[in-house]
Amino acid sequence: MAHERGEPPALGRLGPRLPLQTIGEFSRSVGLSPSTLRDYGASGLLPPFDVEDRTGYRYYDPGQQRQAIWIRRLRDAGLGLERIGAVLAGDIAEAETLLAAWVSETRDRAATTKALADDFLASLRANAGDPPARRTRVRCDAMVLAAAIRQVEPVSSSDPDLDGVLIEVGDRSLTISATDRFVLLARAAVPAVVEGPPARLRLSAAEAVSRLRSTMEADLTVLATAARVPGEDATLRLWDERGAALPLLAAPDRFPSSAALFDAPPPRTALRFVRRELRAVAATTGSGSLFLTAEAAGSAGVRSGTGLAGGAVLGDAMPGTRELSAAAVTLIADAAVGDELVCALGGGTGPLRWSAPAQPDFIALMMSRPA
Repeated sequence: MAHERGEPPALGRLGPRLPLQTIGEFSRSVGLSPSTLRDYGASGLLPPFDVEDRTGYRYYDPGQQRQAIWIRRLRDAGLGLERIGAVLAGDIAEAETLLAAWVSETRDRAATTKALADDFLASLRANAGDPPARRTRVRCDAMVLAAAIRQVEPVSSSDPDLDGVLIEVGDRSLTISATDRFVLLARAAVPAVVEGPPARLRLSAAEAVSRLRSTMEADLTVLATAARVPGEDATLRLWDERGAALPLLAAPDRFPSSAALFDAPPPRTALRFVRRELRAVAATTGSGSLFLTAEAAGSAGVRSGTGLAGGAVLGDAMPGTRELSAAAVTLIADAAVGDELVCALGGGTGPLRWSAPAQPDFIALMMSRPA
């Protein structure tokens, strides 16, 4: 009888080897169904120890039970199978990084879920009359807030539904973002003291900056119905440090949630560029296209017809070439600060995520396409 022998169990085994288990026996011992085990075997996450050539029967080593149980527990807790595989395959440092990112994302999703549940319950309770008002007070440095608005405002759309900037109020910080549908610029962690539930509002960037110039501390009060959904109006009041009210109009909010756009798995590839070199290549191209590559040897490049901005590859090589808008790259390079820009790429076709190491809360998202 011939067998195809798999790799030894990844998490080890103590004592003498025990008899191999059939898929049914192993299934009962680890709490995973036979069909799930077959799927995990096909994907390489948990291959059987032996497969009989003639019958295709699968056999598992009892030493694989520990790994199988950890897979089940992590999956039940909400960790995706791709990340589970990376956690099990990597060293301790990589596992710590991946799990810390997952815990942070889970915490953010829990806060968003609670806010959604609270809004829905408030809507149910308000069926008999007008929903109650919900108040959120935000205090922050007016100059810091104005600078964040000015930094993202260059991509503010001419679309009447997306012009201006979106302010999303979290537990201890603000996210300030603007988009023209192709590029999104954001400051994701502007410090603030927040009293009340999460809130969001859309403002005219020019008007907000003009009002904030006249005060040192921004004291914002957001009033909205408890059952408010995106697209409904909110009332905003801005107070200066002397208690004087400064008129500031909040526009109807039809922005997408930038927080949802930032919720992505860790990138497989990151490309590091010198910002001024990237800006120079984009500027000489004008409204044309740039081409992004990342080679296995560790070198990256953004090319135009006449220029090249060289960079370094951190992580996996990027297969193929991506076509970028030179105008979009110019917008991002102009908005960023510091000497370097880092472009993060996932495994799919989602937007490229740009960041500036000199300003950790600066984020830019842009669309690209295979070249």
